[in-house]
Amino acid sequence: MISLLLCLGLSIQPRVPVTAPAHLAADTARYVKLTLYNPMSTSIPLVIPGVMYPNLSPMSRSGVTLAVGQPIYYVRNGRRELIYRVPADLAPGSEVDFGALVGARNARR
Repeated sequence: MISLLLCLGLSIQPRVPVTAPAHLAADTARYVKLTLYNPMSTSIPLVIPGVMYPNLSPMSRSGVTLAVGQPIYYVRNGRRELIYRVPADLAPGSEVDFGALVGARNARR
């Protein structure tokens, strides 16, 4: 195998570990992993601008990594309503209950 590579003019290079530059490593601290949780028996349509348009299924969890300050909108009657913004003090791995957020939003209406 090695002789075939040499005949083709290819060489084998050792793997070098790749690390992110310091300025990029600092940026990753501004992201947080969280779980979007829907304990309700109905779907929850959401919009996360620049990321995705999830439709949280009933009784489901969806793991995402979002930037601090990222807005999450609830889609109701074709309109987007701000329902959550990722806070800077959110612990990594936190579970956010969107059923409770939607319930609170509907109770105010």
